[in-house]
Amino acid sequence: MGRVAQGDNPAEERQLDHKAITVKELCELYLKDLAAGLVLGKRGRPKKVTTIVTDTGRIHRHIIPLIGSRRVNDLIKADVSGVLKDIMAGKTRVSVKTKKLRGKANVRGGAGTATRTIGLLGGIFSYAVEAGIIEHNPAHGIRKPKDNVRNRRLTEAEYRTLGEMLRAAAKYEKYTTTVDIIRQIALTGCRRSEIIGPQVVRGRHRSKLSTLG
Repeated sequence: MGRVAQGDNPAEERQLDHKAITVKELCELYLKDLAAGLVLGKRGRPKKVTTIVTDTGRIHRHIIPLIGSRRVNDLIKADVSGVLKDIMAGKTRVSVKTKKLRGKANVRGGAGTATRTIGLLGGIFSYAVEAGIIEHNPAHGIRKPKDNVRNRRLTEAEYRTLGEMLRAAAKYEKYTTTVDIIRQIALTGCRRSEIIGPQVVRGRHRSKLSTLG
């Protein structure tokens, strides 16, 4: 009554709060824009098809089962931290049937899955901030376990051996395409999908060119 006397409308606030978007609804909006190429990834480019498939799987198999029914406006940092711990503990681990005949996918938890899923969830919340759905990203500042980053590099001797193998294989016409792909991967450091796909490859690690011949 005091707030009404001051000109506030608590009933209207409760109605707006009741209509607040859920995490599942936010994910659906995100996936729709993701499919339309409106969600940009690294370097300001639309996410790749393979990344979209992976993100979709993490949303449906981890994020929505854990907090899909929660309202986005109600989430705090502790809630996101709880999602991280639940995935690490394997609470979303399950075997699901795929569209393939007798196909089955094993959804695993663990530290790596938790780290990548929380990273995705943080991106979804950033999308919500930009869309004006929420004011702050509750995933900011979450301490995540260090993901296993592969940092193995070929030595100069290994590059020479690879170069010799590629030159030997290039003598056979049926291996020409395979040799070109492997050489480009070795010279640029790009992913296999970036070389095989229709994307333009930017040269990196050109210092290895003379070694590979």
